[in-house]
Amino acid sequence: MFWRKNKKKNDIASAFDFPHADREERQHSLIGYGVIITGDIKFAGTLRFDGRLDGRVNVKPNKRGTLVVSKDAVINGPVEVTNLIVDGTINGNVTATGRIECRANGRVKGEVRYQKLNILDGSSVEGRCIQQDTVYQNEASVVSVVTGGSSNEPVKISSFLGKES
Repeated sequence: MFWRKNKKKNDIASAFDFPHADREERQHSLIGYGVIITGDIKFAGTLRFDGRLDGRVNVKPNKRGTLVVSKDAVINGPVEVTNLIVDGTINGNVTATGRIECRANGRVKGEVRYQKLNILDGSSVEGRCIQQDTVYQNEASVVSVVTGGSSNEPVKISSFLGKES
């Protein structure tokens, strides 16, 4: 009666929705303005954060999550999510296995690891930005690349920072 079948989504996180997500990953949560949390947050789905957090934000293991940090929100601690929209302040390292969008009021102080990054006019990122070619895993992981030939032949890098090796 009050619902339409073909309803269009216009919310802030619709660009980051997970089309094949389970129930937990489809939920939307809100932590409102004026809420102060000391501790860690683990979530799945979409979390809009309007308050203040002194702690870390992580996506639950084997889940996906989009964090939306609103204009007056402040997070003091590391953030590890699938996608991130920042219009507030994050003081800590940020890792997104998907994309990061830093909006006009967004401020990030710390190392930023991402697959896709969009920084809009007016926002600021103070720290190293590191693009991840694939889904971020533990930095201690060992990666080996085999491109043909025998395993005893050295790999030639034909133009790395203007040097040949």
